[in-house]
Amino acid sequence: MILFLRYRVAHTTHYGRFEIIMVIAISICMFGAQVFNTKAYQNDKAGRVAPVNQLQLIFNWVIDFAIIGTVPTSSALTGGILIVGSNLIISVLRCFNIIK
Repeated sequence: MILFLRYRVAHTTHYGRFEIIMVIAISICMFGAQVFNTKAYQNDKAGRVAPVNQLQLIFNWVIDFAIIGTVPTSSALTGGILIVGSNLIISVLRCFNIIK
């Protein structure tokens, strides 16, 4: 305990009502997303649900760019292209019954 008191920061961050409401709202939305994700895996095959779940990364980029204006890095874009490309290839191969 003495070690923690020694390195204590003098000024702490004070959160307002807006920040507290946003944290609560995000927590409720994430709980709902997890419930629906679990239900999707229970009701359908994981091979059909997983590609849709992986597209969450792309949706997050779009929303992040639209709201905050953050530009993804080149490594993030490369990873996103790999995810979308692999999902498209798997979907096309399943469409033509090459893989099951």
